[in-house]
Amino acid sequence: MGEGHAGRRQLDTWDDNDADRPHAQATVWVEDGSRVDRRASAHGHDEISALIDALRNLFPGRAFCLLGGVDGHRTVWRFSWELIPESAKNGSPSVSEERAHGG
Repeated sequence: MGEGHAGRRQLDTWDDNDADRPHAQATVWVEDGSRVDRRASAHGHDEISALIDALRNLFPGRAFCLLGGVDGHRTVWRFSWELIPESAKNGSPSVSEERAHGG
């Protein structure tokens, strides 16, 4: 799996509904995998899932979107993301307008 695909898939798990997330996580993270950034860190499927739930509850109606490319080396990836309206996730015509106006 290339870094770009892996990074996109990781963000996709953040938008998966609760029933789909355990299967999706298993395809992206190993059981003892980690998610680390300057705001929060989580280790293992349970902590990662709890972090996802906390962010989704904090930002309801938003989806995670990859910004630019993914830098990767072996099993570590670095990428930027933004929150966009869920309605814009699938490429609705108003995605640029919604981003520009803060949704």
